[in-house]
Amino acid sequence: MQSKGLPQIITKEFKSSENEVLTYILSKPKMFKDFTNTDKQKLGVYLVAISTYLGIKETLEDTHRKLLVNTLCDEMPNFTYEELNKAIQMSAMGKFINLDNNHYQHLSPMYLSAMVNAYKTYRANIYQKYQRIQGRIRREKEPEKISDKDMFYIGLDLVDNEFNDYVENTDEYCDSEYRNTQFKHIYDYLTKHKVIGVKKTDDIDELKTYIVSWFKAIHKKETEPRTYICKRFNIPTTK
Repeated sequence: MQSKGLPQIITKEFKSSENEVLTYILSKPKMFKDFTNTDKQKLGVYLVAISTYLGIKETLEDTHRKLLVNTLCDEMPNFTYEELNKAIQMSAMGKFINLDNNHYQHLSPMYLSAMVNAYKTYRANIYQKYQRIQGRIRREKEPEKISDKDMFYIGLDLVDNEFNDYVENTDEYCDSEYRNTQFKHIYDYLTKHKVIGVKKTDDIDELKTYIVSWFKAIHKKETEPRTYICKRFNIPTTK
């Protein structure tokens, strides 16, 4: 079931388990929403095996198994098998302090959801740590002189890439716990160039909602930020 050929993300400042989660974040394995019937059958087999692994004595009947598979694919469309497996393993080993680790002899949707939510919090912390490290590395490099024109197009690249992520996986994007840095940079860029108005708040959740609503408006116009912004300033889309 596990995706083959995922490029291993190795960062010496992370533990091996953290590197594994970072790999899932940056490499984006196949999501539940893209599962074929064959994938779903294999996921069902996995749930039977994991039920035994967790020490659940109640037999996972076919109807219950199929309902669990459909629930995972419908309610967690942007989650992945790899991360589900990691969430369950970490939960079973007591890695999540605030999680009730008792399954009460039943592999229920609520039990699976609790493990996944605990994992998502853990994943968000890893990504934030990764962003801090990347920021430090960039600051430690000898500063280069960048022209205003280059800075404009560097910012435009960021806005465009984030917009593409939003369009590709809107639910996951809006749910994301690890894009705070990007939202702040995008807000600063768009307000600096007067593409959007200044919002009198420093609350990151409000800024996130503001940026996402702008993405939504741009998408409704059947265009993308690069075309929209460059047309507004009557400049080429590339430097």
